[in-house]
Amino acid sequence: MKESVKKIVCLLLICLLVISSCPISISAAENAETTAGVYLRSGPGTNYSQLDLVYEGTRIEVLDTSNSQWYKVKANGKEGYITSEWIELDEGATVNTTAEKYKTTTDVNFRQGPSSFTTKIGTVPEGTIVTLISKYNSEWYKIKTPEGTEGYLCTDYLVKYEGSSQGSSSGSTSASAEKYKTTTNVNFRQGPSSFTTKIGVVAEGTVVTLISKYNSEWYKIKTPEGVEGYLCTEYLVKAEETSGSENNNTEKKYYKTTTDVNFRSGPSSQTTKIGTVTEGTVVTFIEQVSTEWFKVQTPDGTVGYLCNLYLVECEGNTESEGSGSENEGNENNGNENEN
Repeated sequence: MKESVKKIVCLLLICLLVISSCPISISAAENAETTAGVYLRSGPGTNYSQLDLVYEGTRIEVLDTSNSQWYKVKANGKEGYITSEWIELDEGATVNTTAEKYKTTTDVNFRQGPSSFTTKIGTVPEGTIVTLISKYNSEWYKIKTPEGTEGYLCTDYLVKYEGSSQGSSSGSTSASAEKYKTTTNVNFRQGPSSFTTKIGVVAEGTVVTLISKYNSEWYKIKTPEGVEGYLCTEYLVKAEETSGSENNNTEKKYYKTTTDVNFRSGPSSQTTKIGTVTEGTVVTFIEQVSTEWFKVQTPDGTVGYLCNLYLVECEGNTESEGSGSENEGNENNGNENEN
């Protein structure tokens, strides 16, 4: 009896020695190890369901590390997500890091946290290509803008982007810039808010060039004079494309002042007053910049703006009844300044 027990023990020891001397086979796909017991989840966040419990020291295959907080892995034969904090990659391991891209379907609020109650960082314009960092839940994604700013966007306004990121919108416009026309005299500001410094007033009918869409309420634009600033979109309409200016006619047009009228440096009563054009002065029409303002040239060659309420069209450049500056005391009773 004792002899048979000894034989069994010897056989067991021999088997253990043989097994220990053989190299342990590790799947070539496995490239990491868990450093603690951790749940394998269906998505990149603790709000996703638990698929399995992965024990400390388990060999796993890391499939994607584009989300720096949650790695997509294959563990215990199942694919899912494990927080990167508890994963140690093998030295020299190569993993796919191609991040998912999304495109905004409208101007959307950019927030510090995954809730509409968190602080608003700014607005991401429609058409912007953003990089996914993590999916907090089905309603909020943490993303990175083309400028490198990280924050949260509501998934209601995102679609998966499959193309190249070269076409992303980051506040720039295409070579063929969009044009907008003002529907009334509108305040021109240094920033996208009515509380920012007022640069001046852009006259009704002025065609401006879009630089960027800050949000649905404010556009950054460039005036015909090259000045950049912000206009409220409430007073802008898309300008129709034309093949050229309406004023490219070879035949000149002339207007005569019906009273003494202020002569301005811009198409607004809030711009600098150059002088006064006296009643009966014939001026040369250059262009109509709005429904109420003409750009004209006086007989002495000065170019400026007159309110067309005090102009009538006349035939030819006849001799004017005034020189445009001799009546210093008659300021048109301030009528022009009501515009």
